Amino acid sequence: MSGLNQTTRRRLQSLQQIASVWEGDRRPLSAFSEVLDADAQSGSESIIWVDGSEGMVRSMDVVSPEMGPEAMVRSLLRAMEHPQSPARPARPTKIVVRDREIQFFLRGVLQDLDIAIEYASTLPLIDELFRGFEQIAGSRQPKLPPKYANLLLEKASELWKKAPWELIADHNLLSIELNQWDIGTLYVCVMGMLGMEYGILLYRSLDSLKRFRSSVVGKDSFESMEQAFLEQDCLFVTFGQKDDEFEEDEDDEIDLADLPLSEITPSFGVVHPLEGMRLFLYEEEAVAVYMALEALLRFLRSSYQQLGDNHFPTINKRFRLPVPESADLKPTATVKVSTLPELSSELLELSGLSMEGDEWEDDEEFTVPLRDDLVPKDAFLSLGMISWESVEKLRSGVDCYQSMDVKASRLRLP
Repeated sequence: MSGLNQTTRRRLQSLQQIASVWEGDRRPLSAFSEVLDADAQSGSESIIWVDGSEGMVRSMDVVSPEMGPEAMVRSLLRAMEHPQSPARPARPTKIVVRDREIQFFLRGVLQDLDIAIEYASTLPLIDELFRGFEQIAGSRQPKLPPKYANLLLEKASELWKKAPWELIADHNLLSIELNQWDIGTLYVCVMGMLGMEYGILLYRSLDSLKRFRSSVVGKDSFESMEQAFLEQDCLFVTFGQKDDEFEEDEDDEIDLADLPLSEITPSFGVVHPLEGMRLFLYEEEAVAVYMALEALLRFLRSSYQQLGDNHFPTINKRFRLPVPESADLKPTATVKVSTLPELSSELLELSGLSMEGDEWEDDEEFTVPLRDDLVPKDAFLSLGMISWESVEKLRSGVDCYQSMDVKASRLRLP
């Protein structure tokens, strides 16, 4: 067992010793990891030190279960020397833990610090604190209403497989008329043809869509783009990489379309100018999104050939769709789905672009993102030259069109 070095021991002895009892414990975070740390893994543990006399938390750390009792000591030293505000550096008179192994370990490490280390089967302050954490975790709004969660996840999976972004560009719009759940018409923007973000935006008003398209023109700063984003009024379904625990380098960005279905996870949420963005749906919103997804999928299946001709024609379809049984509504609902080519052109012009011009003549160029990773990072590059005899052999052996003759003005061809 490692002990404290003399420098650390003298530094701790110089701290003011206060007449207080501290409680310390180590507990799993599986029930409420989202409350303490959104990135904490479900198997992580929390180490907490509480000043029983003052009733305040002096330190709290999230650690891996594989870490030994030394982690308790490190957290305790932080509680003494660098406590959380408003506590001040100090060492206690007594420490109480509920683990015999930790008790004996601390006795050995904290010798000569005049701190009594005692055992207790319960720690009232920490027990109460963790009960509060569990209550907060239990009262958190689920991301999807439980009775609609499976339905929405299934429809999102179907949408990913159908890949509407291969047929519909980001600037082309559709409308879905629900006329229920306090929603008249949803204006649909499909994201993904550019290979950057994948999903659909369901605008609850045409004014919101127009305001957003016009507000992002000419705005390059992060703050202005964030403001424009939060002024939208829409529901959304987006896709991301599952278990993305590490940050990708800018040079190694992954296109989600290249990943298997098992690596893709959907996200549902709402953006509103007054509510901001939230990553969960209430029941009425969940039903509306489900019906919109079902209508969009049926529209794509029935209009695949028309949308696959590299143009965006006028299409109107009506569908009679079953309403989820748990919605306590009529068993079916009529939903109309339409393309909006004129509105799409109007908003495209509003954004400062035009479909007329050489850069838009070939839409195929915009379906595949440019790749700049053909040469590995930090690779050695060498530019050489070949002899004109080799050039003549290549010319005679390969049938190709040459726009002009290259004169042998140098010893070799670069």
